[in-house]
Amino acid sequence: MSSEDRIRLTNVQFHGHCGCTEAERELGQRLSLDLELELSLAEAAAADDLSRTIDYVKLTDTVVQVGRRLRPALLETLAERLAQAVMDQCHPRRVTIRLRKVAPPVDAVIGAFEVEITRPR
Repeated sequence: MSSEDRIRLTNVQFHGHCGCTEAERELGQRLSLDLELELSLAEAAAADDLSRTIDYVKLTDTVVQVGRRLRPALLETLAERLAQAVMDQCHPRRVTIRLRKVAPPVDAVIGAFEVEITRPR
């Protein structure tokens, strides 16, 4: 089984309610995530069969649903919950989540606030 196989979802965006301020958790803001799964793709590729791999649409629906539902104070907490939901659904060897606030509520012009976590199975 190759550890080089990966599935990535990039720039998945949704309106979430994550932040240290009450306003962030109440009003919400645009969040974006990149997701990387490490798992073998050989069987699915050989069979050309969606049932033997990860359904990208279902995976996207899962992370967006979890991201919209929870209201944690920390990006770190939301990233952890997203990683757990992905592990429960897909059972990869490893998952990496990069989660960002696209327009963080600060006076400085800044691209984003971002956390990255990697969790093995």
